[in-house]
Amino acid sequence: MAKKGSIKAGEPYKRKDSPYWYVTVTDTDGRRIFKSTGKTKKKDAVDFSERWVQQLGRNRGIYRDCPTLLDEMRKYQDVETNPRYRRAMVSGGHYTIEYARLVARSTRNLEKIMAKRLPQLLSEDLWDITRRDVHDIVEAVVMELGRTRTSQQMVRAFKTVMAQAVEDGVIENSPAARVPDIKYTERSALSIDEDATRFLVTRRDLYPSDAFWVYVVMLATTGMRRGEAWAVGIKCIEGGMLRIDQQWKGTYYAEPKWGLARTIPLPKIAIKTLRSVTPEFDGSYFPKTTGWVQIEFPKLRAALSAADPERRQTWDSLTPHVLRRSLNTNLIMAGVNARAIAEYLSWRHQDDSIMSMQERYLKVRLSHLQVVADAIDDMLKSNDNIIGFSAK
Repeated sequence: MAKKGSIKAGEPYKRKDSPYWYVTVTDTDGRRIFKSTGKTKKKDAVDFSERWVQQLGRNRGIYRDCPTLLDEMRKYQDVETNPRYRRAMVSGGHYTIEYARLVARSTRNLEKIMAKRLPQLLSEDLWDITRRDVHDIVEAVVMELGRTRTSQQMVRAFKTVMAQAVEDGVIENSPAARVPDIKYTERSALSIDEDATRFLVTRRDLYPSDAFWVYVVMLATTGMRRGEAWAVGIKCIEGGMLRIDQQWKGTYYAEPKWGLARTIPLPKIAIKTLRSVTPEFDGSYFPKTTGWVQIEFPKLRAALSAADPERRQTWDSLTPHVLRRSLNTNLIMAGVNARAIAEYLSWRHQDDSIMSMQERYLKVRLSHLQVVADAIDDMLKSNDNIIGFSAK
């Protein structure tokens, strides 16, 4: 422990194993804090250490008993303690409970990644977090998950945590301010058309068991998530309506994604399919064997590819989520209202983002573009005798 007094920075120095300059700062309590400046030039490292000392001084002057980064992050892991959501409840701000749940999940997952890759930062006081630390956190997320939408949401949630800490007076400046979002390229989302879906649900002979046939039909005709369909039982169905208030996680029941229970009308094909099989002794339609879906799906993919080799690539890529995405795409193509589809499929969404979500899910197939050409011909059919064309 160094001598107590004012905050002082030592001369920047280099380590043999790093291209960056490091600096040691002694705080008012006599603690020595070692930091990478993230700079390769000494002059830049000196500027960094001076700004850091100024920030430490301002922050300690504002808030003496500073929480750790982990303490601040955990406020957001429960909707009831989420400062942003609590404020919105009072002010009527546009911060939905669905978004609060997304932030909760994102901060929980971020904590796991940091515990694995940057455990020392979780115990740092919030005022000791630097911009370089924030960049390290972003890099850790990308290294763990890649440049994905989930990574982007995780970093945005972290920036929200830090911005709220400034607003609450915990720190004066957020080191995450103006840190760029993770940029990612949306991967092409596979969906299967109506003909392929019809082939899938009618070829009962290709399935490894009757129970799995019913399961896949439920996925394809209701767009339920894998665990939600797996949890379906007699008690969930009444008068042609299906109540979805739980999902099976392979070894236990849990609430549906985002905690959103719903009741939806079942299409006739789903009702007819359920009636064609005998449920289990406990009223459930599907075995609660660990890994049942993961074991049966490869068998189905192999059987589909063998029976329909022209669409082998499609069948080899088939997953439960492809069926959910396909139902969405085909309903949009059929002209069903986007908001109604979102409610039926139980998307986590805000009022102004329905169409942007549809644009992400929707994949226009070349076979459907023929209707555009046909419509053009219909508009101009009265002008068949165009000069220069011979009637044939």
